[in-house]
Amino acid sequence: MKLDGLDHPKTLDFAARLDISLPQAIGHLELLWAFVAQKTPHGNVGKWADGAIARASHWTGEPTAFVTALCEAGFIEEHDEFRLIVHDWHEHAPRWVASKLSRAGQDFCRPAGCETPDEDGKEDSSEDDTGDSSGDYSPDSSAESKPSLAKSSQTKSGQGKLPGSGEPKDEYPPEFEQLWADYPPRAGGSPKKSAFKAWKARIKAGADPQAIADGVARYARFCAVTGKLGTEYVKQASTFFGPDEHYLNDWTPPPPKAVGSGRPPETPRERAIRMAGERGIPHDPK
Repeated sequence: MKLDGLDHPKTLDFAARLDISLPQAIGHLELLWAFVAQKTPHGNVGKWADGAIARASHWTGEPTAFVTALCEAGFIEEHDEFRLIVHDWHEHAPRWVASKLSRAGQDFCRPAGCETPDEDGKEDSSEDDTGDSSGDYSPDSSAESKPSLAKSSQTKSGQGKLPGSGEPKDEYPPEFEQLWADYPPRAGGSPKKSAFKAWKARIKAGADPQAIADGVARYARFCAVTGKLGTEYVKQASTFFGPDEHYLNDWTPPPPKAVGSGRPPETPRERAIRMAGERGIPHDPK
């Protein structure tokens, strides 16, 4: 990571989303870029499961939370074909990665609408082909000439709309709004934008919207019965609507605990007296 990326707002935002220190956030990112350079040099990091991405970055918490933080901070982005790609990896990848792909006649995975540059416009990537596996990814290396991920999404759509959808930015279809209203509340937050992306991906993959709605209703009842409503134990909606399809679970609540008679528990002396009486043994109250 270049020096201008160490305290870049995206890096600070990533650290804040995971509630970790800046040095720890930088360490996770450096390990991630090394993993991408070695295992997915094209930048299509989504070929690996969230668990693999998190473990390669030495994140020991919930994998989905780690990947969600990367997406929301702008380091990786969703892709219709590759699931997830590193944001602008074709600009930030180490030179040895670009050289390796060039020799193989291959190219980086790019966002939809981002064309491969002409031969005359390509930089010479043959220099500095050292084989160094450490990435030089910097979220700010071209900040003056390149808008942020959020801005580029608006620009590409032409009307400030989410890419690939007919909905204006921060506006959602009625069926999702109803789903969001029915979803059980969670302490600590559950980003609506991430939930919408996950829901939209499931619908695009062929999931039945009614099956998802039914799953939300079952899960809300489960959380209510088990006393989880409004706690941090409620799943983030982006996780619930994610690739693991938690909405398909039956979410059958546990049976209610038997209600006692209201009498205090029997003491050992009372039990001895009762058992003596049942056997016809005289009892001396003294």
